[in-house]
Amino acid sequence: MPILDMRVIKDTELKLQETRYTQIVSRTWIELTPHVAKFPFIFYNKFWEIDPTTKPLFAGKAIKTQGDKLVKLFQMVVDGLEDLDTLRPTLEMLARKHVAVGVQPGMFEPLGIALIGTLEQLLGKRFTQEVREAWSYVYNNLADKMKLVVEEEYNKMHKKEISKTHSEPEAATETNGTKSAPKEETHQAHGEADHIAAVVEQNNAKEGKFWAHFHLCKFSLS
Repeated sequence: MPILDMRVIKDTELKLQETRYTQIVSRTWIELTPHVAKFPFIFYNKFWEIDPTTKPLFAGKAIKTQGDKLVKLFQMVVDGLEDLDTLRPTLEMLARKHVAVGVQPGMFEPLGIALIGTLEQLLGKRFTQEVREAWSYVYNNLADKMKLVVEEEYNKMHKKEISKTHSEPEAATETNGTKSAPKEETHQAHGEADHIAAVVEQNNAKEGKFWAHFHLCKFSLS
């Protein structure tokens, strides 16, 4: 009698569970259709409540327009759940685009908490524990991929600033009556590099804080 390979069994169980989660997310997204106009406003308000430091990122932007983009993004994700590899290039592009406007790695956790809270509010009794688990699984899977890209972009920026700092020549003393440029730019570059390093460090700390918040919400609301 052949010995069962537990790894094969676990892989099969995981695929079945992922299929089940995909079906649940697709079904509940359709159930949200009557509330789709409310979805972004509730979502953003919960996001800002959890992390008020993110609200300035939306200054001067029409929330209605941002909300329409958000709904289209979720629709694209739901439509592509059965083949997430096709979504990867788009998600990576979005991650890089959002770094340019100030999105940081630590913001993905409060986004997840806001998403779960929004779904629970809009779905009501239909937001069962299984629905919570399905959306949490799908969101964490996609968010982890985007967060890696954001972290890579910050690391590139950090290395670039460090390289820029070390490559700048020392300011020369007066030569032939001509003064060289002051060292302010060098100090500024050091400051920028330190700032980027601090952002990465702060977000690592924030990540732990929001994961703790996420699990507390999960148990308190279930």
